[in-house]
Amino acid sequence: MDKQNQFLFRLLKRQLMSVRRPGGYLFTGCDHARKIQIAKAVAKAIHDQSGAIFGRPDTADAKRMEAMNHPDVHWYGLDEEERSIKIETIRELQNWLSLKPYEAQNKVFILAGAHRLTREAQNALLKSLEEPPADTLFIVMTEKKSDLLDTVVSRLIEFKISAADENGLVKNLTDKGVQGREAIFLARFSGGNSLAAHQMADDLVFKKKNNFLNAILSDPVTAFDRLAGQTRPEVLEHLNFLMTWLRDAACLTLTDQPASVIHEDQGTALKEFASRFSAEQLFELFDEVLVSCRALEGNANQKLVLARLQVKWHKHHRQTAGVRV
Repeated sequence: MDKQNQFLFRLLKRQLMSVRRPGGYLFTGCDHARKIQIAKAVAKAIHDQSGAIFGRPDTADAKRMEAMNHPDVHWYGLDEEERSIKIETIRELQNWLSLKPYEAQNKVFILAGAHRLTREAQNALLKSLEEPPADTLFIVMTEKKSDLLDTVVSRLIEFKISAADENGLVKNLTDKGVQGREAIFLARFSGGNSLAAHQMADDLVFKKKNNFLNAILSDPVTAFDRLAGQTRPEVLEHLNFLMTWLRDAACLTLTDQPASVIHEDQGTALKEFASRFSAEQLFELFDEVLVSCRALEGNANQKLVLARLQVKWHKHHRQTAGVRV
């Protein structure tokens, strides 16, 4: 597993071991094989009580999960030639959902190719996502979250899985006139999705993210006040900038590999920022921003959500004044 996705998995592991464990994740990105790889790692980790980050690979359970034949890890949608995933498949899933785990303490349901779910199947799945049993974890995988109903997406925590090879997309962007550093950022920020990366280039996302990061790091009070006056989609976009910045900072504290970060164009400022905090502190703040995004997606009061986040930011980042991007 590459270092960028190792960071993602560490974050997932931290959430899985928490008291308030999420009921489901949405893995997005164009690299199907990597999504499968990380889903397997999550399944191993949730069943492994040793505390190992990726779970112990030598156990009988881990080997069966790797081979996709563990009785408490249920896979659906793996046949890519299947044109649609119908409600009958979800009903089968729900039958297993009602049963206790066969061997382990938890059940994991992994749904690949979720873009092929019919609308009827998605509505049926939604009922299971709304109140999942405490011993159950869902992992839903698709290329982009817009493939799914908003109501389904709102019940899941999204993680973008980075693509294995970004060079082709970077070259394609630069051929279209996008500058090198911007092209690298867009390729990584989009998770390797070519259509999304080109749309972001048209929307001047690179400029917007640097303006926002400069503001939030140098004058957070003013930055949060301005953010509160923007539309909800704009707020979510800017909080995504902030989450990836924190992800990068934590990645540097764990790996010291700047080549794996999304905001590589701001390497000096990012290293200075990361040097002031432990990985655990950055994980905690990342979680706070993630909670804020979830609240906004659930139609919570925007000003109250941002006011709470501003307090948390101030508490964790009293030393960040003067760091500019």
